[in-house]
Amino acid sequence: MLTEKPSTEIQAETATTRKIEQFMAVCCLVVLAVFTLQSISNGYLLLIISQMVLMASLFLYIIASLQNSLVAAHIMTALISLDILIVVTIYYYGLPGAYWAFPAIISSNLVGTRRTGIVLTITLILVIPAVLWMQGVGFNMLTRLFGALVLTAIFAWYSATKAQELHDRLIKESTIDPLTGCFNRRHLTRFTRQFIPSQSFLILIDVDDFKGVNDTCGHYTGDIVLKAIARLIQEELSESDLLFRIGGEEFLVFESQAISAGTSDLAERIRACIDTTAILPTRHITVSIGETLLSHHETFESALQCADKNLYLSKINGRNRVTRA
Repeated sequence: MLTEKPSTEIQAETATTRKIEQFMAVCCLVVLAVFTLQSISNGYLLLIISQMVLMASLFLYIIASLQNSLVAAHIMTALISLDILIVVTIYYYGLPGAYWAFPAIISSNLVGTRRTGIVLTITLILVIPAVLWMQGVGFNMLTRLFGALVLTAIFAWYSATKAQELHDRLIKESTIDPLTGCFNRRHLTRFTRQFIPSQSFLILIDVDDFKGVNDTCGHYTGDIVLKAIARLIQEELSESDLLFRIGGEEFLVFESQAISAGTSDLAERIRACIDTTAILPTRHITVSIGETLLSHHETFESALQCADKNLYLSKINGRNRVTRA
């Protein structure tokens, strides 16, 4: 029944995104190195220090990225260092240094967290005109610069919002079964990638004679049955349990709460609930269930095979029953 191998598609997408981020960080390092050499030749001490701090934060980001560790702190450090660098550049070069604020505002909103992006953006919009005013830049120029910064911030915020909405929608579409609203097989692969044996139960559920439902009542009625069964199963689960649809009429439940006694009545409650519910007026719908304790297995695949074997025993022993091991 369960012969599909875990997909590497998600891992490939993540690796590609990480490589792009690493390439961009390296490019920024190269550009900064060139500007730092120019600052050294001019003797701009504050500018040299700011550029070195930003280079160090980018270097740490690259190292953390290569090691697949958390990099949020390094991103924030790089963004803060970039803002400081822009202010110091304005101090030495005047108005031309403010031009770097535009890519900084965009990167703060697209790369950092939403809160960090808003805070850093507002800081640049307020501080840059103030510094330039103290340097004697005319009011008309400051007004146009301020307006351009605000428009850039609005555009960056809007783009980041739309990108996040699109990301959330893609994640939902890639992890949720559209018919039943359960998690799908792809999300199961992602969820079990870091499998750790625990005192939790793996429950495999299969609708009895579902082919007969489709053949005699039609596929539309079959869809109604699947949605009803998913809803009935979900009603029996706690908030920490997870429900997946992993096949046409096959569901999988992670009962994630630790059970000290090593027993659970969840599978039997699911079976009884479906058995006693009149899903169709002309046909009695039941399910067969195979169950296993995850702590009895070294890998998720072995636990799934055991649950699948128990499900098969439930089928050949009369259906509408639970078999556990």
